[in-house]
Amino acid sequence: MKLSPAALAVSAAFVWGAAIFVIGGINSFVPGYGDAVLSLVVSIYPGFDADGSLGDLLLGTAYAAFDGLAAGLFFALLYNAVAHFASPASEATRSLDAESESTFAPADEQTPAPQGELFPEPTDDPQVEDRTEP
Repeated sequence: MKLSPAALAVSAAFVWGAAIFVIGGINSFVPGYGDAVLSLVVSIYPGFDADGSLGDLLLGTAYAAFDGLAAGLFFALLYNAVAHFASPASEATRSLDAESESTFAPADEQTPAPQGELFPEPTDDPQVEDRTEP
């Protein structure tokens, strides 16, 4: 199974950005809420002070969304690389799938089934080889 780097990047950006927005927004109305998280984020994102102003909240949200985007993209690419090399069965499965696609013709190119009896009765006459009707 492969992860979609774009989908994971956008999802992580949304989740982390929304988390910082919600924590910062609640902290504006309830002082002390999420102080540990916000002090950690303040130490990482330059210019973000978590002072409760709308501009500062939007700046922290933008930093968090970009951070989530980069982390989600990196994680998906790393996961896909490790999964590709760590799964020897997947290589065997891919080679079998490629073989079966080249061996069998698509349904519209297959020869039609012969008309006549599905299970002809056996005969003792060695001269009779084909008992299908024209």
